[in-house]
Amino acid sequence: MRTMLSFFIFCALTVSIPLSIRWYVINAYTPLTSTLTSVRGTVLVKRLREDQPVPVTRGITHDLDELGVITTDSTSQATLALFDESIVTLYNNTTLIVQKTGRPRFALSPEPEHIHLEIVKGRIRADVAPTGGVNRVFTIKSPHAEAALTPCLSGSTAIRDKRRRTKFDSQWQFQSGPKFNLESNSLCPG
Repeated sequence: MRTMLSFFIFCALTVSIPLSIRWYVINAYTPLTSTLTSVRGTVLVKRLREDQPVPVTRGITHDLDELGVITTDSTSQATLALFDESIVTLYNNTTLIVQKTGRPRFALSPEPEHIHLEIVKGRIRADVAPTGGVNRVFTIKSPHAEAALTPCLSGSTAIRDKRRRTKFDSQWQFQSGPKFNLESNSLCPG
């Protein structure tokens, strides 16, 4: 009986340890910081574990981790530089949450780099950097819609969230090819 139990434990460990290591190599994730710069006025930045937002004044830069909340008022504007050299411009009266920015910890991982932003209100413009062959998922979510910015394209997307709808205006080009404009679309709930 004892021999059988020992053999069962040996087999379980022989299978579970390599599978656990494989799972960790595939799913380990390194969060990366973004850099916020106030272009005009005072921008408020609230980090995940802080009670009070930190003011960022014109010309000052501030590092921002995941789950950071950026708020501009009627007199302020800011730019957010992401780790992949993409730039997000926040216009006045905008609230944006940086949900996730990072890449797999190990090169063996098939997982893509992630950039997930959530616009709570207001207007932003995302100038997406070319991927250079890197597998990347870039999504922008609003209360009414979610846009996945295509990795084979580079360009710019303006997103304006209003009470009952979200409007996307885009200009994109293939990384080697002519430019084209997407029609302005309004995505309405329901």
